[in-house]
Amino acid sequence: MSSDYELIKIDQAGEADVKREAHPIENSTYQIHYSDWKQHNKVSQIYNLPIEFCFFRKDNGRIKSEVLSHEKEKGLIINEKDEETQELLHKFLSKSDDKQNTQLKKYLQEEGQTEPAIITADGFLVNGNRRKMALSELYETTGQPQFKKIKVCILPGTNEPERPTPWSLALLENRLQARQEGKSEYSNMNKALTAKRYLTDNVKLETLLRDDPAFNSDDKKQFEKNKKTFESRYLKPLELMDQYLQYNNVPGNYQLVRDKWDVFEETYRYIVLKLEDINFLIQNGFQEKDKGLLLQAAFNIIKLDKRSHQIEKRRTEIIRDVFRKFAKNETKRDLLKLGSIDVGAQHGEDVIDSYYKWQDHEGTNVFNILQKLKNISQKVSDKETPFDRLEEALQKLTNESVWSPDLLKTMSFPEAEKCKKVTIELERAVKRLYRLFEMFKDKDEAFRQYVDELNKYRR
Repeated sequence: MSSDYELIKIDQAGEADVKREAHPIENSTYQIHYSDWKQHNKVSQIYNLPIEFCFFRKDNGRIKSEVLSHEKEKGLIINEKDEETQELLHKFLSKSDDKQNTQLKKYLQEEGQTEPAIITADGFLVNGNRRKMALSELYETTGQPQFKKIKVCILPGTNEPERPTPWSLALLENRLQARQEGKSEYSNMNKALTAKRYLTDNVKLETLLRDDPAFNSDDKKQFEKNKKTFESRYLKPLELMDQYLQYNNVPGNYQLVRDKWDVFEETYRYIVLKLEDINFLIQNGFQEKDKGLLLQAAFNIIKLDKRSHQIEKRRTEIIRDVFRKFAKNETKRDLLKLGSIDVGAQHGEDVIDSYYKWQDHEGTNVFNILQKLKNISQKVSDKETPFDRLEEALQKLTNESVWSPDLLKTMSFPEAEKCKKVTIELERAVKRLYRLFEMFKDKDEAFRQYVDELNKYRR
């Protein structure tokens, strides 16, 4: 485990290469948001550096999932300066965002490189990995010499007092990541993986967020709320993803779930948080022993290949339906049956092959149960009378676990203002319904007046 204040390793041979090959561009400086340089208005010299002395970093947040999955699959830790590794990282970056990469190359051809990359003293890119990738590909296809060099700013090196630590690099990358000036966005999963790496290196989450304008706040209560938001948006779904991969005997293989981040977010919000609420479980007739089955039911929904099984809804919507529609008395038994299907069932020695073969075995059963749950819940919904709907609405509006003192801790003033407006609309709707039922002896007249009032409201 490294410390926030332990200096990063710098390859001195690489540092000597950079010093020899980097040529300062006259009257060209750039302000890096490194350490406290911005507060002291410190600027850095911009250099021209032959592109072969500039290296991709495997810790680049944009391709974090690909790198971790590759290392897990091969059972090795890749060496960043190895030529094969550099080609591999180039390939990962090239595939990470085709549209943005095409736009970047077009921009570089028309405008040139307007913003310098940032490198460590021995040539590793902290920022500008995609620019190196794009310039390399442009040189390969055009042969034009201007694409053979990259503009860089160089961070302090060996024996310099401000030589980077893991923590100062983490802060710099976090600051750069937050900017959106035409750069390809990090995916939420890669952002979560990057945060996890910082935390594994003993970088404190609180300090990281204090440096992020999107989450920092001088108000202590608001900052704690922002911290919980970051955890629930990034760290908790990642924990759930790690648990899912562990269930499937493929820990760390994030490529298998690279397009499923949103469904893990929804699973945390609509499944896990409810499983942690003992009052919710009691109210819905579930026992403590059912929690594992309900989570595995969610994992089975996540794993199901919607293309081969023609799932009519997106997985996120099905996840929301687990407690919203499938946890009723008529469907509860089948929901738990869905959870009894082994999400990590193996069909041979090759775990990756088994992961896909699961679709033809357990996946078929998952799909059939989902279809049955959908059909039953639809029939139940069709049978519900206006009284059933009103009674359900009343239960939700008077649910003590929702409208508890905890609400004062989680709801902001703007949210309360929005709730007030919705409440006024609810009050008007209830008054219209009350008059309808009060005059119900003359049904035709009562309903005519109700429709008239409804039309006036819509206008």
